[in-house]
Amino acid sequence: SLLQSDGKTTSQLSDFLGEKPVVLFLGANSCPVFSAGLADINRLHEKYKESINFVGVYVSEPHAIDEWPLARTQLVETSKTLFNHPVATDITQHTRFSERLWAAERLKQNLLNQNIPLLVDGMDDTVNNRWVGRPARLYFISADGRIVYNPGKGPYSFNPQYLEPILNEYLSNQKQHPKEPIALLDP
Repeated sequence: SLLQSDGKTTSQLSDFLGEKPVVLFLGANSCPVFSAGLADINRLHEKYKESINFVGVYVSEPHAIDEWPLARTQLVETSKTLFNHPVATDITQHTRFSERLWAAERLKQNLLNQNIPLLVDGMDDTVNNRWVGRPARLYFISADGRIVYNPGKGPYSFNPQYLEPILNEYLSNQKQHPKEPIALLDP
């Protein structure tokens, strides 16, 4: 299980499957594509929150200033200034879980709808390694756990705006061909 960005609640990714499908997104605030894409995640969540669960996982920083100083380029600084781009240009790579938790909570407070759970990957990067989450990744998973949409490894395949027609088609198909409810316990 993973700790949520609030530092109090733990969850597993499987906790969000079952009754609803899941939009799963993985990334970190130092990725410009991920940071900018969260506006679309928020918009989709507002539109589909009754039918689809949304959950994020905060992973290691792809552009930490002590490893790959994307933040110090003139292009990024100009983009931040002129276009109010939300990328974080001041984060070092996490060496302790408390640092990753801080970065996740900062992203949640500044860029992510407060009703969307944001889990925090451990320092062993288990979720990142399993789901290839860094620098940014996006999945749509059916309620029964099948991956319906996987556009590929980010950052450039992290395009939440392209997800909407897929969500609409999935939900339309579910209305046309509803599944029998699964009995969890025999009577």
